[in-house]
Amino acid sequence: LRDLGLNLTGYIGSGTPFTKNAVAVPSVTSGVNIVNQTEGTPNGVRKPWQFCIDGRIDKTFAFGGNVKTAGDGKEFRSRAYGLNIYLTVFNVFDTRNVINVYRFTGLADDDGYLSSDTGRQATVSQIDPEAYVDLYTLRVANPSNFSVPRRIQLGMMFDF
Repeated sequence: LRDLGLNLTGYIGSGTPFTKNAVAVPSVTSGVNIVNQTEGTPNGVRKPWQFCIDGRIDKTFAFGGNVKTAGDGKEFRSRAYGLNIYLTVFNVFDTRNVINVYRFTGLADDDGYLSSDTGRQATVSQIDPEAYVDLYTLRVANPSNFSVPRRIQLGMMFDF
């Protein structure tokens, strides 16, 4: 276990505040004039809590250098070079933290427009309502509303 390291880094945070909308609006549609009516107080609602743990394990291998004798007669090798091999895992438990929410529902994957009265009227008035719903749902499913999934990084560092 000489020159072996294990690190765990964690963070936890309460959700940041946002202002809730009183009316469902087409938040992902461009070219539409939207009038937002707030519900409650400004910044009166909070997003969900966030939690994440990152981990790293590394091992250093020493090589090169000269053999020296200490004052008590024991020999040791002075380290001239080192090779550190590491494995870093970001978001170890693959938690799906919510980064951003839609202001009407407070959810990251549904803005509530299609299920509202104005959304249903807009859907019926389209040339192909089913295609409209499918494309709108795809646009609402914004991956940047969530934190990045687990990532694994393998690397090495050379010390001289």
